[in-house]
Amino acid sequence: MAPRLQICPPSNEARPPADLEWGFAFGAGGAMGLAELGFVKAWQEEGLLTRRERADPDTPEKKKVAFGPFTVLTGSSFGAVAAGVLATDQTDEAIDVFCDMSLRQARQYLDFFRSKGGLIEGAEITQELRNRFGEVMIEDLGVGYCAMAMQIPDRPIRSLISANRKELFRKVPITKGKLWKATAASIRVPVVIAPMPHAEEDDAGDGGFAEVNVGDGGFVEMVPVQAAQELGAKWVFGVDVGKRGSLLHMGRRAVRDWHLREAKPYEMTSVVVPHGGGRFDRADEIIDAGYAQGRRGVGKMRAKIERCLEQRAR
Repeated sequence: MAPRLQICPPSNEARPPADLEWGFAFGAGGAMGLAELGFVKAWQEEGLLTRRERADPDTPEKKKVAFGPFTVLTGSSFGAVAAGVLATDQTDEAIDVFCDMSLRQARQYLDFFRSKGGLIEGAEITQELRNRFGEVMIEDLGVGYCAMAMQIPDRPIRSLISANRKELFRKVPITKGKLWKATAASIRVPVVIAPMPHAEEDDAGDGGFAEVNVGDGGFVEMVPVQAAQELGAKWVFGVDVGKRGSLLHMGRRAVRDWHLREAKPYEMTSVVVPHGGGRFDRADEIIDAGYAQGRRGVGKMRAKIERCLEQRAR
């Protein structure tokens, strides 16, 4: 049966400015996020995400790149992985890996009862990400990149019931360091996967670092549109994922819209994955849903790009 697809209406009708950078934000969603790989594949085939070198007058000695009109890539949870895959030109390889994954292979990543911070330690998943991205540094990608994470205090329940809730739900945007570490931090669902230590610059501004535990960024910015804007993007295209008609999907949409209440201008599209789309062993169906959605959005995005070029030529 063909996947059921739906294109959500634009969240903001503002036209993308012709003289400013664009950002691409990948949403959280666990295995449903595989649809984002299919979406990217469709746009790559149409030339909308073609990698190109670009000039940067501020740092002419440093190589800068863009993917079509997008110079900033951000992601939360699996979206951070999808953004990293695009940034490192590994879309085809990643799709092949996930489509060949069986349920037994997926279960091998679940290292249960080896950590006090979650049901699984996450070491196997982290190693897979390290194998995928190697020792690539975010600073060397040539494109603005952010993996959104969330601070997880040592005693989260106490923080939740106390006045210190900001510590629990504080955003930790990771824009520097090794790509595999950033993606591994962003996918760690609280309680399920043990949090990951992350060194961030302290508030003193003296170049010092403080170590905090971080986890899944989807809890603080489900589709990190604002993270892209903070990296310089003045117009952002976001991809979200979900299941049609489910209470979880409606709840996700409400949380996503609340996160985006102050973000503009941007446009959002949602990929509705087929039944069972929360399982990695059904990757082919989920990726196909994203691919079909991407194909449906090609004409609209191409028209936006053409309007942008026309404005620049005036």
